Amino acid sequence: MLSLYQPLIENARFYRLFCLTLILFMLAVLAYLVGLMQMAELWLIVAVCSLIGLIYLIYLYRLTDAQVLAKAEQWIERHNQRLQNSADGLQADALALLVLIFPFVLMTWLLYGGSTLLKNKILVRFMMR
Repeated sequence: MLSLYQPLIENARFYRLFCLTLILFMLAVLAYLVGLMQMAELWLIVAVCSLIGLIYLIYLYRLTDAQVLAKAEQWIERHNQRLQNSADGLQADALALLVLIFPFVLMTWLLYGGSTLLKNKILVRFMMR
């Protein structure tokens, strides 16, 4: 398992790039979902998430290389402990992937439900006039 994460704990620059890519990917998916909803109000969520991601990246880039590598090792150690504590490593890996996908599924469901409620509320107000 460690060989997969080896570049993350050997090179602080690679770890920073990994975090940057992950944040940009999540923002792109969020922006795509908000674009599908075609509701201008939801762009506030994208802006807030972008600000949080920017703050984290500034924090990460201000750390020394040794501190970044220590953070990477802690992250990998927690991941390995989660896999070792499970009965079957393969099931834990599949569960870890599902946990990573779950926020996107939940976000999609919340955005869809929220947009449906907002559209219905706007439609009711329009018909009441």
